[in-house]
Amino acid sequence: MSITPSNISKLCAELGLSKCAGDYASALFSAKLAEPSCNPQAQYSFPSQRVKVWATGDFVSGTVVGFVLVRPGYGACNNSPAANTQYVTYSSSASLFVTSTFSDTTATAGVSGTGSNSNYSSTAFTDSATGGASLLWRHVSTELEIWDTTPWSNRGGFMVMCCTPDHETLSGCGVANTAAFLSGKTYSFGGPGSADYQDCYRLHWNGPRVPNDLEYFPNFSLGTGSLTVPCMGAIISSNVNFTGRFRVSSQFEFVGQAARGKQDAWSDVQGGSLVASAASTANTSMVAGERGWFDAFKDSLRKGVEHALPRIGRHLATYGPGMALREGPALAARILGPELKMLTAKPAASQRAIQAKTKKTRKGS
Repeated sequence: MSITPSNISKLCAELGLSKCAGDYASALFSAKLAEPSCNPQAQYSFPSQRVKVWATGDFVSGTVVGFVLVRPGYGACNNSPAANTQYVTYSSSASLFVTSTFSDTTATAGVSGTGSNSNYSSTAFTDSATGGASLLWRHVSTELEIWDTTPWSNRGGFMVMCCTPDHETLSGCGVANTAAFLSGKTYSFGGPGSADYQDCYRLHWNGPRVPNDLEYFPNFSLGTGSLTVPCMGAIISSNVNFTGRFRVSSQFEFVGQAARGKQDAWSDVQGGSLVASAASTANTSMVAGERGWFDAFKDSLRKGVEHALPRIGRHLATYGPGMALREGPALAARILGPELKMLTAKPAASQRAIQAKTKKTRKGS
């Protein structure tokens, strides 16, 4: 059975989380397949334009190393302000990169880059932090997929797909120091993707890890931090020329007067945090495939709900006071249905006899 975003949303609903949290969980599972979502973890949300963007391309490895690196934040624009600010940077020449390290700038020969298909260019985000920004972006989720297109008779080597634990840069990592670079860190690793895709490998975004992962930004330099460094990607080591195809998909929110087609957005800090924590646990659990990811996510989310929210409270916590007053009785009846049924059920014959005798004794006294 293939896992889909609807499976993720259904699980969240069964556990009593809000639709907002369920949509966000689906986006963390697959930025490509899920409907565009908001990021509900922030204390504040504004009407926003929610979009899905992507970039595709072909890459190769040299005789030692190849790579695909992703700077998630730069997916908000359709161009690259500088050589080292690409949405996706990848090795594009088999005759180069015969050494054990790589460069992540297109100023280096053999390195190519691409922007996303966003409707906005980087110049649309140029306001200062104190100015009235007309357009701001907030990252929701990113997903990297890689297809191995190397002929079967010519395959060899290994590939590591990973997202750094606190979204620090992967730049400087290479084949020779891969083990040392990864040692002692809890990375999110990619694995086999959907069964619908032959030789496809997928890497999920591991959710917000530092405060600026939740912020709106007016440009690509003011405090964007981890979102504008190559914090996720794939590293390939092959003694033959590896060939592959990549697709990077991201979801964003845009706010400000220049944002087009804005919709209502809501904050669900508790539900969103539970979802993000479970996604992070699933991504670092070294499970195999989408089914393994889903099972790990489900177990972690259930534990989080049990620890963080009381049985009825977890259903009401994500509603406003008015909604809670209107929906509270119905939710309580649905949640506590079995218990309420037991309390209001007619007593068994033996119990009725005891009650009758007790009633008679009371009358006699």
